[in-house]
This record gives sequence, structure tokens and C-alpha cells, in this order.
Amino acid sequence: GIGAAAAVRVGYERGRMSHQDMYRAGLMSFLLVLLFMSICALAFILLKEELPLFYTNKEEVIAIAIPLLFVTAIFQLSDGLQ
Repeated sequence: GIGAAAAVRVGYERGRMSHQDMYRAGLMSFLLVLLFMSICALAFILLKEELPLFYTNKEEVIAIAIPLLFVTAIFQLSDGLQ
């Protein structure tokens, strides 16, 4: 979604030979993804005890899932920024 839109905007500005607008379009897309994925990562951290309850009520599974949600939060940032 955002990556495809960024590619179109950057390509459009490149075609216009507007390097400043090309840089701005790329930077804004990067920051938008960073913001969105940070919110998602924060949701994984803040809701670490509630999210597993959507899938199971077994305590042992929930105990395993909670630390994995921290890994998921970190992955959100790296995945979004690639």
C-alpha cells in the first residue's frame, strides 16, 4: 500500500526532475510507515495479555505468547521499514 504509493510519488517527481520534491515524497512515506508501524508495535506491547485471549484461554499457551509479542513488536518496525 504505502510502498506502492511512495514509488509512484517518487517516480512522478523524478520524471519532473524535481529532486527536492522527490526527496520529500520519499521521506514523508518513510515517516508515515514508521509512525504506523510504531503504533502497531505499541499495540502489541500494551495488549500483550489480551491479544492471546482472542485465540485461546489456555494459560500455558498465553504464557508462551506474551514474550513472543515483544518479538512481534520489534518485527513490525523492521518489516514496515524494508
